[in-house]
Amino acid sequence: MSKDGAYLQSKVTDLIHRESGSLLLITDSDGFITTYNDENIEGFSNPEREVLGQRIENVVQRVDSVKDVPASLEGEVFFGILNGQKLKLKTSTIVNKDGSGTAYFVIIKRIEDMAQDYIDISEEAKILFDRSPLPMALVDPGMRAKTINDAARELLHIESDADFEDGRCGELVGCYNSTYGKGCGTNRPCKDCIIRNTVNATFKDRRSRDKVEGDFLVMRNGSAEMMRIQVWTRLIGYQNKVLLAINDITDFRTVERSLLEANKKMNLMSSITRHDTLNSLTTLSLLLEMVSDAEGFDETSRSYLNRMHGVVKDMGEQINFTKVYQDLGTHEPRWQPLAKIIRESVPDHMPLKLLLDASVEGREILADPMLPRVFHNIMENAVRHGGNASEIRVSTEQHNGNVCIIIQDNGNGVADSDKESIFKRGHGKNSGLGLFLSKEILSITDLSISEVGEYGKGARFLIGVPLTSHRLVG
Repeated sequence: MSKDGAYLQSKVTDLIHRESGSLLLITDSDGFITTYNDENIEGFSNPEREVLGQRIENVVQRVDSVKDVPASLEGEVFFGILNGQKLKLKTSTIVNKDGSGTAYFVIIKRIEDMAQDYIDISEEAKILFDRSPLPMALVDPGMRAKTINDAARELLHIESDADFEDGRCGELVGCYNSTYGKGCGTNRPCKDCIIRNTVNATFKDRRSRDKVEGDFLVMRNGSAEMMRIQVWTRLIGYQNKVLLAINDITDFRTVERSLLEANKKMNLMSSITRHDTLNSLTTLSLLLEMVSDAEGFDETSRSYLNRMHGVVKDMGEQINFTKVYQDLGTHEPRWQPLAKIIRESVPDHMPLKLLLDASVEGREILADPMLPRVFHNIMENAVRHGGNASEIRVSTEQHNGNVCIIIQDNGNGVADSDKESIFKRGHGKNSGLGLFLSKEILSITDLSISEVGEYGKGARFLIGVPLTSHRLVG
């Protein structure tokens, strides 16, 4: 089979899978039918009628007038009739690498089948709407909920939509401002209502909103309480309605604030303890210096003193590391411009030349604010262990929606036996904490890091960024 034949066959197979249930035709570049699948459309093919070698308009009666028949089938959608059946025909072109068209696919569907498909999809959407655990409503421009789901009925303790009587959105959450004056939307605080403003914005620009947060003063069990909610909005097709979903995250935010307060107190205690311990180590280090300067020590005693100096130094580095590690994850991840972060992470007086590929520009990464330290540690690692390395190159590759950041130098590389251990705490000639910390920083937003270079040809670090943690900007 020729390359063109194999390419055509693969396209046919793919299309048959994607358009299962449809009649598929293949024509040559002049529009003559060369083959078709065996999906049954009554009257299309029978022993008395040979369709191969015929033009489509000689087989299916077009609804269009003859003067509307185009010279080419490329990218065309039209309607036809066969034995009384109403059909929709859609064409797709097969193009070789050199740009020349070799054939056309024609997808044929019954109009009745398409209508049933639409009905099935609508039924599925209704089931999802009704069974959603979040209170949901279809809202008109007047902020009235025309339809609500089971979760909203449960929240309001009502049996049916009729009992809600086209209630306004504030009533869905029991907003205090809907209980006085002329009701929801008429009082002074209503101009800052997160529901009202988000729904209005969606009506205005037809764009969806996700997880918009706001506070509500609500009435619960006869008393006023502050409620924190998240709001989602979607414009429903061409209807003049917005799908509104509401999530009560009050308890979640309360727990979150409690954890943050507890974390602050623990950090304060750790900071005080660390400060006092470092002061004691400084005193111990000075005493060791004074003892070392004294005379009368034999060689063995001096070797013990030197080892004690080393232990004190290691303890100081480990205590300082706890300060860095203590700050890890204490702030929410944020979107950070990749190219800018890398440039600002270069160690002072780094002898290696930094080369940024064009693929790095215009990308943002969702990561802990300590992300710059990751790139700083990798570059510092190249300076310390790269031997004769002269440059370090950063690029990106994209695959299946995920992005891989590649940091490669042209130095000695990493031995196969060390490729995993370099990310473990304590590995290395210095503190052994740099790459360990880098891995911990990345893991907060599910980023990964590995070393895959060939020993003797330079280190090659890969940072895997999932679909949810990267975006293109600008």
